[in-house]
Amino acid sequence: METGIAMRKIFAALLSAVCLICLGLAAACAKEPEYFTLIYAEQAGITYDFGEIKSGAEIKKGFEVTFKVAFDEALEGDEPAVMANETELEANEDGVYSFVMNEDTNISVIGVFMPDKYEVAFDAGNAATGENHKEYRVWYYDLEGNELTGVEGLIYNGGEKVSFTLKVSVYYSESDYKVAAGTLILEPDENGVYSFDVYGDTRVTIEGLEEDLGFTARDNGGAGTAENPYKIEKPIDLYYMADLVGNSFYSGRFASAYYRLEADIDMKGEQLYIIGDRPTDDSISMFF
Repeated sequence: METGIAMRKIFAALLSAVCLICLGLAAACAKEPEYFTLIYAEQAGITYDFGEIKSGAEIKKGFEVTFKVAFDEALEGDEPAVMANETELEANEDGVYSFVMNEDTNISVIGVFMPDKYEVAFDAGNAATGENHKEYRVWYYDLEGNELTGVEGLIYNGGEKVSFTLKVSVYYSESDYKVAAGTLILEPDENGVYSFDVYGDTRVTIEGLEEDLGFTARDNGGAGTAENPYKIEKPIDLYYMADLVGNSFYSGRFASAYYRLEADIDMKGEQLYIIGDRPTDDSISMFF
C-alpha cells in the first residue's frame, strides 16, 4: 500500500515538471519576434539593389540582408565606403555586401559625390550697412589676377575649391572685418589667399567694414585755422576735402580753410575726386 502511494507521488511530481516545461516552451513560442527598420537613402550617382526589400522595410532580428551597389562613373572623390550605420561593409568576390539585422540600420555611401554645378557670386557691397558705394569698394581676384567682383554666372563643380585674394578700399579703416562664403567665415593663409569648397550656390561677402574717420571727425584733425590747420594724413582725408570744399552747403567754410599735409598718402589705386571742382561761382581761397 505504502509503495503504491509513493509511486503515485513520484508520478504526480514528474507530470508537474513536464507541464512546467511545456508551459515555458509555449511562452517562448508565443513571444513576438523583434523587427528593425532598414533605410537606404537616395544618393546622386549611387544605385542600390536590395532585391524585393524596400527602403523603410521592417526586417526580422537576425535576418541576413544582402545587396549590391552600383557607382556612376561620373562620381568624384576618394574610394567609396559602404556603411551600415557606423560600420564599413566589405563586398565579397561577387560584389555582394551583407550584414545581420540587429538594430535599426541606415545604409549609405561616403567618400564620393556627384559633381553638381553651383553658382558663386562675389559681393562688393558693405554688408555692415547693406549699401554699395562706388567709391568705397572691395575687390576680389582669382589666383591668376582676374577680377571676380560682381561677375555674374561664375559656375563651379560641387566639391571644387574656390580660392581668391581680397583688396579693401583705403577709405575703410583697418578695423577687423570678416570674409564669409555663405555662412562660413573664411581665414586667409599666409599669402592672403582665401579658400572654400563649393557645395551649393554661394555668395561671398565681407562684413564689419567701417568707414575711416576723416579729419573733421577726429579730435586731433585740426580746426582749419592758420594756427591749427586741418591735418591731412590719410586717404579718407582727401576724400573729405573733395566733398567738403566742393559743397556749397558750408558757404565756403572749407574752401577758405587752412590744411596741412602730415604724411605721404598712398591711395593704392583708389579713386580720388577733384578737390575744388565746384558747381558754383564762389571763389576758393584754401591754404595748403
